[in-house]
Amino acid sequence: MRRLDAIADRYQARRDTSDVRAAIRLSPGAEWSWTAPHAREQFAVASTTKLVTAALALSAVDRGLLRLDTAAMHVLGRAALDGLHVRRGLDARPEITVERLLNHSTGIADYFADRGNDGRVLQRDLLAADQSWDARSAIDRMRGVRPHGRPGARLAHYSDTNYRLLELILEEVEGETFADLVRTRITEPLGLGATFLLTPETLDRVGDLAPLKAGTEPLVVPRALASAGADGSLVSTVDDLLALSDALFGARLFSRELLERATSDWRWMLVPPGRYGLGIMRVRFNDARAPRLLPPLVGHSGITGAVLFHSPDEGITIAAGVNQFAKPALGYRFMAELVSAALR
Repeated sequence: MRRLDAIADRYQARRDTSDVRAAIRLSPGAEWSWTAPHAREQFAVASTTKLVTAALALSAVDRGLLRLDTAAMHVLGRAALDGLHVRRGLDARPEITVERLLNHSTGIADYFADRGNDGRVLQRDLLAADQSWDARSAIDRMRGVRPHGRPGARLAHYSDTNYRLLELILEEVEGETFADLVRTRITEPLGLGATFLLTPETLDRVGDLAPLKAGTEPLVVPRALASAGADGSLVSTVDDLLALSDALFGARLFSRELLERATSDWRWMLVPPGRYGLGIMRVRFNDARAPRLLPPLVGHSGITGAVLFHSPDEGITIAAGVNQFAKPALGYRFMAELVSAALR
């Protein structure tokens, strides 16, 4: 385990990381964890939240509240999708289904990383000033924006807008707020006592979280962290994330049949690079110490440098965070080095 400690020490010593932490489970009873001295245990996991959102959606499918082919407009109404996918004069809103929202094959533009109808890119603006928004305002800023291809295309276009639509769909069919769904269906049943959805109502807890950096500078954006909802407002710890992964890939949150579907029909995705199933990413990296590929990993990452991935082939699960907003590849590099060392 000294090799793993040395890697974590090196990443913590960098000027562009903050409160580095990681945990690895190799097999029952064989675990390693590391947290920077004096670090705050809880951290913003950003888009790793999408694993929870997908689990809630697939649970709703299991219970008959939704179907994968349910059109979003049949739950939210036609007006909710107005202007989100008009291409060459054709309105594709009837083709926006739960399954396509989950696997990012709607073609709807990303309210966070793409240029909105106001001419601005939210991801860039946050480097200058904190902002707040909600699901409806996030969706509204993409009305009239050119979509990225047709719904159902084999090349996925990652879009946070898809998961804000899923948030509204889940709230409609479940009759609860998304934050309450996370609590009643995920964190309480699994005993994840340090995991919760950061919202404007719980903003007073942001001081308990690991601080973020953008490059080498501090990034203080509490309102933004509390605004991402179903696409990225989860707060957790590496220990809780390992338990979440066990439940997710152990088919304890929804049926094994849906788990197999979520992890079998992979679409290629360019940004972030890899493949995408139903709310689950599949990535593969070069071994840092040998001329070979590491085994495929399934899970999710977040823009804060958070990662939660599992290798079905090797039985290894890793949760980690470097708390860096402006270098999304840094969390991947940290994970790849740790997995490479752990499998030696």
